[in-house]
Amino acid sequence: LSLTGFNENSAYNNVVANVGDIGITVDDRPMPNNEYINFRVNLFNNTVVNAGYGIRLLNGFGTMAAGSRIYNNLVVAPRQPDTRYINAFIVLNDVSLVDTSFNLYIRNIDGAGFVNPSDLDFHLLSHSPAVNSGMDLSSYGVVDDLDHLHRPQGGIFDVGAYESSYVLLLDNTGDRFERPNYNKLQMSVVANGNEIICKIESGQVQEVKLSTYNMIGQLIQAEIKNLKKGINYLYLKRPAVHGLYVFKMTSYFESVTKKIIL
Repeated sequence: LSLTGFNENSAYNNVVANVGDIGITVDDRPMPNNEYINFRVNLFNNTVVNAGYGIRLLNGFGTMAAGSRIYNNLVVAPRQPDTRYINAFIVLNDVSLVDTSFNLYIRNIDGAGFVNPSDLDFHLLSHSPAVNSGMDLSSYGVVDDLDHLHRPQGGIFDVGAYESSYVLLLDNTGDRFERPNYNKLQMSVVANGNEIICKIESGQVQEVKLSTYNMIGQLIQAEIKNLKKGINYLYLKRPAVHGLYVFKMTSYFESVTKKIIL
């Protein structure tokens, strides 16, 4: 991932893995007439795994402005052993131009708490050191993760491209295990013409049952829907009779209810 340009540029919620050289590079590279002046960047909540260097900021032509921000980035297992630059996690040719805060540097991939890095699944397990280790970046427009899951999930931002959606449980023998946290269903319901539009945010791919009841509790309609992770839109036929209606969405782990007057 490479950023060049002028004025302020932002990159967030990216995953860069298994690249030969630099995971994320920032370079002023001005034109001969210095068109790329005042260049600065915001690098927020990115995950870089198994790159030569993790993040590298260059100012070779001296045209970058102060004020770049590098926050909440997760850099894991860089291959360069160069200890002059924070063990090759972040390379800053001019530290006076950049503020770096709440970044997490992990030398060995086994210590990152990824779900399945060998299969390029860099979601965070509940015990990952990146969970609840970031700073609130909502004021910069970072309000969800790469899966469009709302940030934060646990009250504090996670570091890296993903908010953790895993929970630690005990099975019937007392052994610890983790599973995706399905308890992240959110639903809003609005009427639009002859349709009812249900906007649903799901923390995981899952099957749900969406039922509609009238004000005396009679079931009007019910449908089985498959949700993807992130934002889903479901469209239902609007009931013909005016009144109060209840929309209930039920998954294997929970249910969410919304009321609307038509």
